[in-house]
Amino acid sequence: MRRLLPALLIVLLSACANSGQRANETREEAGERRAAAARTNVSLASGYFNQGNTEVALEKVQRALEFDSSSPEAHTLAGII
Repeated sequence: MRRLLPALLIVLLSACANSGQRANETREEAGERRAAAARTNVSLASGYFNQGNTEVALEKVQRALEFDSSSPEAHTLAGII
């Protein structure tokens, strides 16, 4: 949990800092942002899975796939879970 908290705080703070910039965001930037969100959710899912919390891990993998349906990491982890 101690390892996940700093990562979660960074994600939340960066989302707050960037919320006003999305109106001018290009399609490529939006794709990069969605891919980063998918990677973050895969990372969280992996942590939850390693802790034995498969239910939350699966929720995070599904969220990752909502952000990037072609993420090989998310599909791999979903298959493992």
